[in-house]
Amino acid sequence: MTGRIFEPIRENLKIFLVTAAAISIASVAAISIYPTRVAVKSSIRVATALSSNRWEALIPIDQISKLTSDLYLSKVLVNLASQGASDASLRQFQDLKVGSIGQSISLQNIVSAGDEDRFKKFQTLILDQIVLDQVGFSENARATIHLTVQSAIRIVENLTQRIDRAIRELKELDHRSKALQELVSASRSQIDEALKAVGYSKDMQALFARETDIREARDAVMNREVDQRRIDEERGRLNREISDLQQAREGQLKLKAASEQELLFVCDPSVLLEPSTIPINIGPRRLFLVIAAIIASLAAAYLIVIMIRRTRLPT
Repeated sequence: MTGRIFEPIRENLKIFLVTAAAISIASVAAISIYPTRVAVKSSIRVATALSSNRWEALIPIDQISKLTSDLYLSKVLVNLASQGASDASLRQFQDLKVGSIGQSISLQNIVSAGDEDRFKKFQTLILDQIVLDQVGFSENARATIHLTVQSAIRIVENLTQRIDRAIRELKELDHRSKALQELVSASRSQIDEALKAVGYSKDMQALFARETDIREARDAVMNREVDQRRIDEERGRLNREISDLQQAREGQLKLKAASEQELLFVCDPSVLLEPSTIPINIGPRRLFLVIAAIIASLAAAYLIVIMIRRTRLPT
């Protein structure tokens, strides 16, 4: 039985091999050369900012990916439907694949060859939606940083005024302290002179007057020393206040400088890859077609040799 099946092949082996090879080569060449499906891909870098020496998306990249799959896609489909797009076309657009890596979002549609332009326009509309929202995020980030800078400037001005006022008060205390020191020195001199005069005088009335002067001078010295201690306490308080205010001002100046630097590194979204056609590599499905084509070519060659054999048989 098996010999009868292969008998036509043995009798026409050359024709069988040539026919099978020709059909196989033609089929495989057609499958390999003509891509029936292609990928339309695009990608965009979202709004970012430099934070702690690392570029980070202003909005978590996973959140943007979800917004793209849900909100932006829905908006575009609604707009296309209002413009008269067919239901079949809208269903094809819904097969959009959204991916994310780093600070970028990628879009991909697997489409039939020759249909790329329609999907390129579709992905362009999606990219426009992403850019529109992301520009808003970057502008808000800049506005927030600008407010921080302006706030720091106002605080620095206020702290500078308070420091200047404290320094003026400190200078006034220095003048008062110097004047008190001069008065205390004069009072002490009066006491010394009065004590000397008491030692040489024998007039009791004069001695009593001198003692009164000495008591009054000593009281004056004590009162002025109390004032001096108050001045010293106030001077210490002002020095501490000035130190604290200067530290606070330095902190605000650093915040202002850091914010101004941060403002330079807020980046708007940018399209990394415009919607482009990417050939799809041969995969399992394509290999299956190639194997099927080879099997079909063998079957076709077998039928041909059978037909040739029959034409040669006597009627």
